[in-house]
Amino acid sequence: MQKYLLELRAQASTPAGGTGAVQEDNGGEHLRYSFVAGFSILILFSAFLLDTPGVIWAGLFRIIISTSVLLSDYIAIGGPGAALFNCGLMMLLCVVMARVTKAKMNGPLLAAIFMVGGFALFGKNLFNASPILLGAYLSARYRKVALSTQTAVAFYSLAMGPLVSYLAFGLGWPLAASLPFALMAGCLAGFVLPSLSVRFMSFHHGYSLYNVGFTCGVLGMAMMAVLRALGMGSEVRANYPRVPLDGPLLIWILCLIAIIAGAGWLLSSNLSNSLREIMRQSGRLPVDFVTRFGIGPVFFNMALLGFMLVAFVLLSGGHLTGPTLGTILAVMGFAGFGKHPGNAWPLLVGALLLAFLGVWPATSDGVVIAALFATNLAPIAGTFGWPAGILAGFLHVAVTFNVNYLHGYTNLYNNGFAGGFVAAILANLFIACRRRGASRKGTV
Repeated sequence: MQKYLLELRAQASTPAGGTGAVQEDNGGEHLRYSFVAGFSILILFSAFLLDTPGVIWAGLFRIIISTSVLLSDYIAIGGPGAALFNCGLMMLLCVVMARVTKAKMNGPLLAAIFMVGGFALFGKNLFNASPILLGAYLSARYRKVALSTQTAVAFYSLAMGPLVSYLAFGLGWPLAASLPFALMAGCLAGFVLPSLSVRFMSFHHGYSLYNVGFTCGVLGMAMMAVLRALGMGSEVRANYPRVPLDGPLLIWILCLIAIIAGAGWLLSSNLSNSLREIMRQSGRLPVDFVTRFGIGPVFFNMALLGFMLVAFVLLSGGHLTGPTLGTILAVMGFAGFGKHPGNAWPLLVGALLLAFLGVWPATSDGVVIAALFATNLAPIAGTFGWPAGILAGFLHVAVTFNVNYLHGYTNLYNNGFAGGFVAAILANLFIACRRRGASRKGTV
């Protein structure tokens, strides 16, 4: 048994590689895919603990025909079983697609899969994802680049899913006219986003982990401006009554986090040292904890983040809804791509500080979600210190509530959009201050 455990940990610690394709399958790559697929299947089948198959299928249909604009709670729309089934199904689909394209299971891809799963509880589904993925595929073919290098970006691009759903079901047009229009818009978004996201990285210098979210926000703003000029804009955010399922959903998420923690311990040969090294990282892009530290420590880091996020929701007086539960899953995924408790907690403190001083109640879904997603600015805390992180979290929540109208609530990564602006402001300011300080020391 001990020999098998040592072999398992040795496989888990083999490098996942950077960004290219898996040239030859190896035990480590197969192991990483197996565990992520296992989590996806676990989530999918847990849906049947909450609802019957008939209720789940009916709920899935309601989810698919919803406009899915922010903040659409799929638990309220389709029921908890359908929402969790959609979550597990979307994650499993991503795992299969990534495996088929021979993408390496590294930090960016792991984060992308959990991001898709999280937002599959409040905005992503098979219908609105399909044209965007098709557009990303056509983009890779047009630019003659390997599909494996575009897989993670394609998954992140699903942030534009609500645009597809809104154009299909929110305009009031006959489906014969609205469906082709929606599918073409989604395909166009998927086609241009991979190219734009690379160029937009320089705007925030890698200090916002949700780079594609910022790109989606800019593209969504432009597309929504054209739609509004033609009288077809999305003007109202979704608002669904909260489903009183805090108890069962709390048990569900805690069990999932515990399983991920167990997997992290199982696959780690020197967990304590690896975690210490992870906590020393600033998190600034480009970064890949999976490649550097192995999948085991990343899973355990994911669990630590998950427990911290759940505690934050409960201590702030928030509730476990589709959006908040999905946010926890999405943020956890970035445990392999820049986040850890050490660079995340200052952002949560700053966000909570604004909630106490501002006009938005700390218990509302919007504030809780903005606070959790403020951790996309973790590299600022990791690079410039915790006071800078608190300031970033404070400013992030304020900006988040003022940019969502620009894209008509059709960019699921609204916090990534806001975070790009905050990172650009603060990072340039702090860098200038550092240079000023270094210059003064040099003249002494």
